[in-house]
Amino acid sequence: MEIKWVDRDGSNKVITVYGTKQFEGQEQLDETHPDIVAFFNPPPPTDEERIDAAFPQTDTARVIFEALFELINRVIVLEAGTAVDRAQLKTWLKNKLP
Repeated sequence: MEIKWVDRDGSNKVITVYGTKQFEGQEQLDETHPDIVAFFNPPPPTDEERIDAAFPQTDTARVIFEALFELINRVIVLEAGTAVDRAQLKTWLKNKLP
């Protein structure tokens, strides 16, 4: 089994893995250690993470989301439909995003 050297972030999550020791203080882990396996096999993003990635929390992105929300509701009202709320819009976007 191969030994890896890792760096962790403040929440103790492995953030980098090296095949050789880079500097003092790095932790040694076996390549089958759950933290090494998790680093190389991250879980797929959740729907919320996909939506957040498409609409990063910048001021511009929030304005775009709100404008899209307002526009969709105006079109729905013009077509005599029922307005959507923000959660419904996020659900709709979840289905449209890759």
